Amino acid sequence: MAVDRYGYQKIASRVPDRPHLERHLEYASCFLLSPGHSSPPCVLRELREELGLDVTLGPVLAVDWVPPHGEWDDMIAFVFDGGGMSHSTPVRLLDGELSAVGWYTPEMASRLLPARTWRRAEAALTALGKGTALYLSDGYPAG
Repeated sequence: MAVDRYGYQKIASRVPDRPHLERHLEYASCFLLSPGHSSPPCVLRELREELGLDVTLGPVLAVDWVPPHGEWDDMIAFVFDGGGMSHSTPVRLLDGELSAVGWYTPEMASRLLPARTWRRAEAALTALGKGTALYLSDGYPAG
């Protein structure tokens, strides 16, 4: 999750990899982790490959158990602190997976993102402010 000093969040529009899926908004570097791979190196690689960004990844902000939905089995989503960026940070759409990237206020993001993604993002913003990680279940506080 990348947030600027004013609280705007960087969100990307992903090109569907299957014809029956629609374009959708999500956080940049949102991806499925292949078995045998560690999350932080994969996040950094995805940011580099998709957006041409080399960032210093901060701590985990949220860990979210996501129940099965659509064609997907359940999964664990990790949200890392992507560091502060400015609107002038150059972003290049490199691999064809993303069609656009923009900065959105939390209010705008809450309307544009799927509900479970927004719940996770909102929790991660709370964690960022508190300096602690949160455990979630489908975007809701758990435990």
